[in-house]
Amino acid sequence: MLWNNEVPSTAYLTAADVWVFLCNTFILLSLLEVIAVHILMKMSHKQLLLANKNESVRAESRYRREKQAVKRGRSISPRPPIANGRIFEMKHLDQDLLGSTSTSNYDTLINDYFHRWSDYYSVTAARVDLSARIILPLAYGIVVSLYFSFYLFL
Repeated sequence: MLWNNEVPSTAYLTAADVWVFLCNTFILLSLLEVIAVHILMKMSHKQLLLANKNESVRAESRYRREKQAVKRGRSISPRPPIANGRIFEMKHLDQDLLGSTSTSNYDTLINDYFHRWSDYYSVTAARVDLSARIILPLAYGIVVSLYFSFYLFL
């Protein structure tokens, strides 16, 4: 049995309709906040797995990137850069600089990169959650006080 079965239907907006709308709006906002925080934490976890060299996540990412490249009709193989319609040769670059980065230094750079993004996503999720804990109840209190002041005093 619904709460409004005994109430006659009207063509105009009633206070109960406004109240139900306001409550449903804040429930929806809370749900959207939970979904946003969940997505951010999932992205943080994925970046952490990439930093820790989880092969299944890297293989999935590589597969997705190659699939998108095939859809666009581009090859994923590296091509020499083109300048002024001609292939730009990298003769002027010192070959020692290109080969000087060791594998361990590369792994450290990649690890730091993914850890930074993981930290960014988790901090952003915490900030969104904290701000929603403050803003949503405050906004609800303001809206409820406006609602009651409008319907009680007018």
